[in-house]
Amino acid sequence: MSHDSVAVHTDPESQTTTEVELENLVRKARSSNLEEKLSAVQAIGKLLSTVEDHPTDAISRTGVVPVLVSCLQSSSHSLLLQVLSTLQVLTFEQSLMVVRYGALPLLVQLFNSKDPLVCEQALCVLDNICHDNECFDDINVDGFIERLLFFVNDRTPTSLLRGVSRTLSHLCSIKSSFESICKKEDID
Repeated sequence: MSHDSVAVHTDPESQTTTEVELENLVRKARSSNLEEKLSAVQAIGKLLSTVEDHPTDAISRTGVVPVLVSCLQSSSHSLLLQVLSTLQVLTFEQSLMVVRYGALPLLVQLFNSKDPLVCEQALCVLDNICHDNECFDDINVDGFIERLLFFVNDRTPTSLLRGVSRTLSHLCSIKSSFESICKKEDID
């Protein structure tokens, strides 16, 4: 699903203030100017972390999630860290939208980053998604468990090891799903 396929709500009289702000920020986040895009993603994160009711409908209508998912492909370290931070403030229902827009392979791909902070932030987003049984088949992208286990060594920062442990624990709590992943990954 491309971010271009999301219709932006255009009736200003029926929009909330948050929705109007989100629409403006989404427009800026689609900019080719990196500074404008980074500023917009920061503002989206700040807005979503301060809004009490987490307006899932407004987030869906304004196209916030596909824009954030597209930013996961950025080569800008600052933008990557900001979008990962923003994705962490999403509610459970909003995290499901992240899955539907194809973020899982992109998040797993970020495990290849040489920056442990990028790896840790991507893992935090994935860990939030792991809480849902329905997402389990989606999160079982090729090599996910293998990549998690790659971090289990004496060179990995403690904070990243904690995240790996927490994610594996969440995966194991859904025993039947974890068993199917282990069989697929050939892990005993």
